[in-house]
Amino acid sequence: MMRTCRVLGFLLLQPAFGEYALINGLKMYYELHGKGRPVVLLHGGMNTIETSFAKQIPLLAKNHRVIAIEQMAHGHTPDIPGRKLSYEGMAEDTAALMARLGIANADLVGWSDGGQIALRLAFTHPQLVRRVVVSGVGLGATPEIVKELAAEKDFGKAAAGMFPAGFEAYKRVSPDGQDHWSIYAEKGRVMWSGSTWGFRAAGPRQDQAAGFNRGRR
Repeated sequence: MMRTCRVLGFLLLQPAFGEYALINGLKMYYELHGKGRPVVLLHGGMNTIETSFAKQIPLLAKNHRVIAIEQMAHGHTPDIPGRKLSYEGMAEDTAALMARLGIANADLVGWSDGGQIALRLAFTHPQLVRRVVVSGVGLGATPEIVKELAAEKDFGKAAAGMFPAGFEAYKRVSPDGQDHWSIYAEKGRVMWSGSTWGFRAAGPRQDQAAGFNRGRR
């Protein structure tokens, strides 16, 4: 009996569903968990919802509505041929999905590249954001990093070594198939080689973002 209760409790913490929405020409994957104040989870680069937030989702879903999103070419969301991978594009896709789902005044939790996206959303779409929690965020590549990225002869192989969990997850769930990893990784290398990662482009709206957390409860 106790074992049955534990199993049922575990199942109740699983995703309500994984769904897709057509956003800016992208078949974007997201998951919804729990009920309560909205929390949007933004995964790290070369990673997925699972590899970034598997341990956090069951806890957050106890008293929040958790919206976990996978960006273009990540996880269950396919790549778009000819479209570059960029923080600007991922932020706009995320904003459009949040609007489609009727989500505003949300708490954003972002890890690594997801943290970059969360900060950008606070600048460019402050009406969507209540608070931001980020970790491992980079705001641009140093000249040394740019040289290291350029020196890699096979960045797909290098990226698989740097992100082993992300690579294994990609092989399991990517609709583009395992062979697309090298193309996806190359798009990441181009994005990460930027000196500011495009963050300064959001500068004119700093006055908006500076107050996004004031008066919000």
